[in-house]
Amino acid sequence: MRSFQFLCVALACAAFYNARAQNDFALWSMSQRVAAANRLNPAFRQTDKLTIGLPLLSSYAFGVGNSGFAIKQVTHSEGDTLYFDVDRLPDVLRDRNFFSINQNVGLLSVCVNRPRYSAEVFADVRTNFLFEYPGDLFRLAAQGNAAHLNETLTFGSIGFDLYNYGEVGLRYARKFNKLTVAATPKLLVGLQNVRTVRNDVTLYTDPVTYELQGRMNVLVNTAGFFDSTFSTGINGARMVQSMKGFHNLGVGVDLGATYDCTDRLSFAVAADDIGRIRWKSMVRTFSSDGEYKFSGVDLYNLVGRSDSVNGFNQYIDSLGRIFHFTERSETYSTWIPAMAYVGASYKLTPRTKADATVSTAWNAHRFMPAASLSLTQSVGRKFAASVTYSYYNRDWLNVGFGLFAGIGPLEFYLASDNVLGAINYMNHRNANVHAGLQLAFGRKTKPSPSQQ
Repeated sequence: MRSFQFLCVALACAAFYNARAQNDFALWSMSQRVAAANRLNPAFRQTDKLTIGLPLLSSYAFGVGNSGFAIKQVTHSEGDTLYFDVDRLPDVLRDRNFFSINQNVGLLSVCVNRPRYSAEVFADVRTNFLFEYPGDLFRLAAQGNAAHLNETLTFGSIGFDLYNYGEVGLRYARKFNKLTVAATPKLLVGLQNVRTVRNDVTLYTDPVTYELQGRMNVLVNTAGFFDSTFSTGINGARMVQSMKGFHNLGVGVDLGATYDCTDRLSFAVAADDIGRIRWKSMVRTFSSDGEYKFSGVDLYNLVGRSDSVNGFNQYIDSLGRIFHFTERSETYSTWIPAMAYVGASYKLTPRTKADATVSTAWNAHRFMPAASLSLTQSVGRKFAASVTYSYYNRDWLNVGFGLFAGIGPLEFYLASDNVLGAINYMNHRNANVHAGLQLAFGRKTKPSPSQQ
């Protein structure tokens, strides 16, 4: 029963946690005005002398993406009722597919900009969730194992990873003529984690008896979910216990640079979130290595008896014996999800610029490339708008926007890489938003071409 509870907790991570594999292309295009863009490239500098990110309001980002399918591709409607069409999945899914949820909350930031340097201190909380699933798994569900008699199916790409942690960073950027270089060393405080280290699962269907046979070699590390008695569950008390004492510590760094080739053309490059966390608090490791057989389910014992609840419990216990997990407690280390950017900016007019940016996310040995084109128009010091077109999560239909507006020292920004995903979610695979409030004071000398 305990093994089944572990599986439930692992799957529940996607529902309970809003998990950065978010590209933030729209925010990248507004880097001259929004201090939160410094998380994308620490070499960015704003045109104001002092920028203060309001506590809990300075930056909030949320994004969800699915590389496998859009809802419209696997559903059909009859009248006012929407039906899930499992038979469409085999034609839509690829061999490897990803579902991700990302959330970043800015707690506080203070940024100082001078002609030759920029410095900033900040604190954020981040959550990243990534679930990788193979197309063969859903093909098996749609077609049944009868379509795969005497075949061995491999499901080695199944895996889920959750990173929930806080960070405190000190950013410093230095300008040398046309070149600006920057680094942000960070202290990382781990809160919760699930990490699929190894997952090798095979499935064979006997052509005569239809018995399922296979082998499972799985290793999953967790932190912050299981107490000292190995009891399972997700609740606030366990989260607070995981935070106390700062037991799960790590270090990280963001690196970046910009180069102004001419008054119009500039380039930028960045590598973010290069770091590791050592997990020590409420850690559990679950492993399973062996062969299994499953002959089927007696439906009468499951639902036909008067004590069907006991029948269901017996069925669950039998699954626990088949898919047996060994539990132990040991510390472990993980790399946090990282991002890399390369971008070019061209100034079309004194207040209009175009950007081209490519990025890649690295999460648990998986690379997820993306690219974007954007156009930004400024109107005075207190208003700017941008439009973006991006490719990411194997989806070409991502049209986003950015908006910046200010009254006095109070400034507001709103950015999204795919606004259509929120409006017409049935036909899109991605949706995200990034918004915040900041206070800006003074104005430094003329900004570099890359920031105009």
